[in-house]
Amino acid sequence: MKILRRIIRRIIHFLNGREIRRILSEIKIVPFQGEKRSIVFLNSNYYHFTYMAEALRRRGWNALTVSIHSQSTTGLKLTTTEDVNLYDENWIQQARLALQFFKNEMPKYHMFVFYGTWCSSFFHLLTKRDGIPLDTAALKEAGHLIGYSYSGCLDGVRQSVFHHISKGMCEKCVWKDNEQVCSDAVNSAWKNTLEGMCDLISTNGDFVSEDRLGDQYYYDPLLMSLDSEVWSPSIEVPERLLIEKGADEIVVMTAFANQKQRSLGNKDVKGSFFIRDAIERLIAKGYKIKPIYLNDIPQMDMPYVQVQADIYIDQLNYGVFGASAHQALMLGLPLITNFHVKFAENKAHMHFCAEDVPVVHATEETVFAQLESLINDEARRNELGRQAREFAMKWYDSDVCAERFEKIYDLMITGKKVSELRDIV
Repeated sequence: MKILRRIIRRIIHFLNGREIRRILSEIKIVPFQGEKRSIVFLNSNYYHFTYMAEALRRRGWNALTVSIHSQSTTGLKLTTTEDVNLYDENWIQQARLALQFFKNEMPKYHMFVFYGTWCSSFFHLLTKRDGIPLDTAALKEAGHLIGYSYSGCLDGVRQSVFHHISKGMCEKCVWKDNEQVCSDAVNSAWKNTLEGMCDLISTNGDFVSEDRLGDQYYYDPLLMSLDSEVWSPSIEVPERLLIEKGADEIVVMTAFANQKQRSLGNKDVKGSFFIRDAIERLIAKGYKIKPIYLNDIPQMDMPYVQVQADIYIDQLNYGVFGASAHQALMLGLPLITNFHVKFAENKAHMHFCAEDVPVVHATEETVFAQLESLINDEARRNELGRQAREFAMKWYDSDVCAERFEKIYDLMITGKKVSELRDIV
């Protein structure tokens, strides 16, 4: 029986290999045959691609969101649902679905934008760290525009460079010494691949560094947008999500998605230990605080939970706005976070942080004092919340971002480089 099972496995392996080779052999140039102002967004990017696609459709675009991942995948409950899902439990069938979509649908779309390091392919078999995938190369050769939305600190920036500009955040990261995840070599390889295939790279307000100076980079908020009606200060909270609190209690809230994977012992990029410690010390001093620590809340529930905060605290180390900070700003919440990108050495063409940014800047060392001060000043909290909403509407509202994106796209198709368009806001 063992011999028979071994023979059967070899036959299946042979047949699967032959089918995969056939599928890959059909990945060829797909000339664009549709209308301009058409775009496909690939991969789950929280809700950002969904909101951008919806906003672009309101402007007359043909826009589509696509995923190759199962909705049951860890972490994807933090995202919204895509228009097309190519996932199948049978990996051969998934490759067939991807090929069918690539051949029949991609010729209709002029631009292709993706999210995630080494994740530019519709084929899960090609998401490897060995250069530009066949399908992405075919799109580029056929004249499709290719764009990318940044996913974080290790995204095409050498660890040594980011360690410097972030003032040492890498020391607090669980992946600092994992060279397969983050290192100068791995990050440089991705940077070179990214720049080799992309016409537009949106850093979404992340640090400008010596590794992000190519002609493809756009520095202001662009692809990390929010639907301002979904994330509205006046949304009605469902009864099942109401937070019970005393009449004099102040709700202090923070969130840390996928915390188990992103923290270990005293290594925690968000500074969650210091946030908890500050809250507990203030409670011990007699302050009436209702602490709320969120982890892996389903995305559809998040606005209703988050809007109930009186004070919201985001990361204390990175130095730029993360997703939950964007949300807090759009919801009109007073926000405490580390925002030292405003004081960075290079802020050229970062218009969004050249103005007054309505946040309370804090580090692990100063969060206690900043939180206590804000608790004691209701008028300041109210004013920060008002300014936060105003700021978010200007920079993160999906309709505003779609208009900004359209202006950039319309000039890119005339031959302009993104580096010439960085003052479009």
